[in-house]
Amino acid sequence: MAENDEIIKKKNRRRMAWISLISMNIIIVLCLFVVDAEELRAADSIITTYLFIMGSIVGTYIGFSTVFDYKNRALESKTTRKPSYYDEMELEEPETTSTISVKEKRVTRKNRILEED
Repeated sequence: MAENDEIIKKKNRRRMAWISLISMNIIIVLCLFVVDAEELRAADSIITTYLFIMGSIVGTYIGFSTVFDYKNRALESKTTRKPSYYDEMELEEPETTSTISVKEKRVTRKNRILEED
C-alpha cells in the first residue's frame, strides 16, 4: 500500500511540474502575440509573479527528483552490487622467500588469466 502511495505522489508531482511548464509557455505566447502593450503594462507585476512561481515549481521538482534519484541509486548499488571478475579469483598467499621480481609476477598473472579465457 505504501509503495502505491509513493508512485501516486511521484506521478502527481510530475503532472504538477508539467502543467506549470505548459502554463508558463501559454502565458508567454499570449503576452508576445495576443495581448496589447497597454494591457501588459497593467498586468506586468502579476505576470512576473506568476512566471516566477511556476518556474519555482518546475525547478523544485527537477532538483528534488534528481536528489532522490541519486540517493536511490546509491542505496541500490550498496545492496545489489554485481560480482566482479576478481571476486571469483582465488587469492594467493604472498611468497616471502621468493626472489621473483614484481614485473615477473605481473607477467605470470596475465598469462594465468589468458589461459583461463
